[in-house]
Amino acid sequence: MKTEVEAIDKDMDNAMESKLEVKTAIPAFLTTQKTLEVYAKSMKAYLKKINEIGQEAIFKDDEEEFRKKFRSLEAIAAK
Repeated sequence: MKTEVEAIDKDMDNAMESKLEVKTAIPAFLTTQKTLEVYAKSMKAYLKKINEIGQEAIFKDDEEEFRKKFRSLEAIAAK
């Protein structure tokens, strides 16, 4: 699942940079503005999750746990 999430993340990054591999027609509603909005919502969710993980690590005074969870599927899936 991690590779699927990473693939989606890469596709979103490429879309933001207008690097698209178009095999089908892009829906009319998926404008550059809409893509940016979806990406912003995705990043907001990711940063919120990272903040939660960071706050928990600070509370537990466990930097190693933060590093482990920071790159975990839990954090990536929030994106």
